[in-house]
Amino acid sequence: MAGSITESIDNMEYSSFHRKVFLLSSAGVFLDGYDLFIISIVLLYITPWINEYPQNLQGFVTGLLGSAALIGMFFGALIFGHFTDKLGRRSMYIIDLVFFVLFAILSALAQNLIQLIIFRFFLGFGIGADYPISSTYVTEFSPKNVRGKLISKTFMFWGIGAFSASIIGYIIAYFSPWGADSWRLILLTGVVPALIVIFLRSFMPESPRWLISKGRGQDAINVLKKLKFQTDENMNVTPGDELFSFKDMLSPLFIRRTLFSWIPWFFMDIGVYGINIFQPTILQELGFKGLNSILGSSISYFFGIIGFILAIMFIDRIGRLKLQIVGFSGMIVFLILISILVKVNLILTLLFFALFEVFQNAGPNTTTWLVPLELFPTRLRATAQGSSTAISRLGAISGVLTLPILKSCLGIYYTIMIISSLLLFGLIFTILFGEETKNLTLEESSSVFKEFSKPIYTMIDNLNSASRLLYELVVDPEKNSVNIKKIKELEHINDTISGEVYKKLNRRVRMPIERNDIFYLVSSLDDIMDAIEGTSKKIYIYGIDKNNPNIVALAEINNKSINEITNAVKNVFKIKLGEYEEILNICDEVHRLENITDDIVDAYLKELIKETDVKKFLTIKEIAENMEKITDRCDDVGDIIKEMVVRYS
Repeated sequence: MAGSITESIDNMEYSSFHRKVFLLSSAGVFLDGYDLFIISIVLLYITPWINEYPQNLQGFVTGLLGSAALIGMFFGALIFGHFTDKLGRRSMYIIDLVFFVLFAILSALAQNLIQLIIFRFFLGFGIGADYPISSTYVTEFSPKNVRGKLISKTFMFWGIGAFSASIIGYIIAYFSPWGADSWRLILLTGVVPALIVIFLRSFMPESPRWLISKGRGQDAINVLKKLKFQTDENMNVTPGDELFSFKDMLSPLFIRRTLFSWIPWFFMDIGVYGINIFQPTILQELGFKGLNSILGSSISYFFGIIGFILAIMFIDRIGRLKLQIVGFSGMIVFLILISILVKVNLILTLLFFALFEVFQNAGPNTTTWLVPLELFPTRLRATAQGSSTAISRLGAISGVLTLPILKSCLGIYYTIMIISSLLLFGLIFTILFGEETKNLTLEESSSVFKEFSKPIYTMIDNLNSASRLLYELVVDPEKNSVNIKKIKELEHINDTISGEVYKKLNRRVRMPIERNDIFYLVSSLDDIMDAIEGTSKKIYIYGIDKNNPNIVALAEINNKSINEITNAVKNVFKIKLGEYEEILNICDEVHRLENITDDIVDAYLKELIKETDVKKFLTIKEIAENMEKITDRCDDVGDIIKEMVVRYS
């Protein structure tokens, strides 16, 4: 099955290839942070262009320039995220940076404010594309034990990019090699590293997980072999192109996860971009004169990198959800303190800005980037990340566009208080809709069953094994002692698994599928195993004729029923919006098999009633009815699955 390849990726040792994936994706994220925040330095240079506009429009055009790249990111993330799921990770991995290079050059050559805004918009298109592409690429190649750290490290380079933008901007501003046009050089500085990254990315392979989702299992194996990772020629890969739709994200199965991915990131970016892009301007207004405002921002951004380091250290220890809650809380507290201490103590204000950056990057600025990657399956992963990025850009645009206007109308005190109150909504939605994914494989965290998928799969595999052993017992009763012992062991294993599932359910784990559905499904699977174990005991105690045709027929139908239930449950695991017919057909087939069993037992009992040996009649009757009970329990599972399909369709 496809899971064998994904398990191979999950469990592989961290290697030089993983470092290459990390560095090339981090380079893209670095350029994202660099070019988004370099505009904060450029804004100090192009005041003459802004002053050409009437005073009542200056706040608006300043906000429009600051948010132009963010507006482009909205469209880039939304469009390219979808095409990354449709066309593959590798091709988009290169195309996005081509946009970046072209429009970074054109931005540096802009002759007026309108041109600069337009070119920054298309630059943002490329940056927005890189968010879902780089993050998805890293996620799908990451071993399970380092996935959280690796993705967090990748996004840390966004902070390093922002910090580098302030340092390089400060150096160029200090020396001003091109005089008043030195801002053009600032905008050009990201082009050369981008060209190098494009060249190196062209040698990277396609994601095996994406290839599997498109029914290209052999290509996925070939990628792993080329990378010299352990492979098995007999790996079973489920064929078929996994269809996907943006509507899936809004279906009952995923709507909570979608809200968790979209809303906290939206409100977080109001604060992150509203504050950070205008931080040099705010510091200048508060009393940091000249280049000191850029230097102050650099100090603040440096503390932001410390926040990313803290996220890397703790994300796999305390989990994504707690980090996001603590991060939002810290951001709110320090923004309130900044608003209170405005113009009271400059050094203390700068310290609180720095601590705001620490909590921002140790918490939601890292975790919101991670959430859609882990909570959505491969077929939707880049779409989810792209749409989440796009929604977050709306928050960023709102912050960047409105902050200058609010500041001019209400003053800096009330403006910062408003932003801190908006961050509170991000905290509230995190608490309401948040799901934890630490210590789970990518398949487990993105499954609608989440961490229950693996134990339920094991229970089903054990059921199939026990059913085959029971069939052997019916065909050849001489195997009874060995087979009965094996069935008993499998029954004990399933009892243990079901007990562990009940304990997990008691923790009120959040997931798209309701907890009651998991409970009833696991309980019914346990009932099937109990019925098999009980039947095997009776065969052992009472004994039956070897190759009794009616009992053999019932055992064969039991095997078929359990096999159909296996298919039904596995289809529910990867349930997709509008693709329920196959599941319902399987459940109908189980019901048909249950009816056949009833008919066989009824006919057999009519035949047995003629038996003069009462003891033989009662023992065979009890065994036949126990065999019937197994198929009845399978039918119960089919009914549970039907109810789930109706509930979530």
